[in-house]
Amino acid sequence: EAANERANLAQQARAEFETLAQQWRYDLEREKSECQNRLRNELARLVTATARKAVQDLTGLELERALFDNFLHRLNALSAREKHALSASAGENIVLASSSALDEASRVRFAAALNGMLPGQIAVRFEALPDSRLGLMLTTSAYTLEWGIERYVEDLQAELDTLLNRTASHAE
Repeated sequence: EAANERANLAQQARAEFETLAQQWRYDLEREKSECQNRLRNELARLVTATARKAVQDLTGLELERALFDNFLHRLNALSAREKHALSASAGENIVLASSSALDEASRVRFAAALNGMLPGQIAVRFEALPDSRLGLMLTTSAYTLEWGIERYVEDLQAELDTLLNRTASHAE
């Protein structure tokens, strides 16, 4: 009877230990994920602030202005196939979303560039980007041209995730 009781208690202890171990692993994974999210957000903030300062110091332009100028350059450099796709889907519904409100001169420059590239007179609707992403996005019903700092931040975040996961697996 004592041997059976000992076996039952040992089995109970193993089950409790396994439950606690699973909870510990779950909590550790959750904390790791939360930490990675905080690091991602801070990284995005730091990269944006650094880019803003570097662009201002190196070019004398505000980051948003430099992004807009680069976006216009990319728009003008579209291939014939991309211009055709943009033109075919333009219709009446072209939207240029940006992370900051464009001034009237930028709106006029963009509309002139677009109308110089595509046949006919095209009206553009200007909007704010969702989630305040830093950059610009031109959309039609079937075409999107996007450029901004977010892609660089995503690449850095992926590298950071890889590094953190590699470090965590070595620690285990």
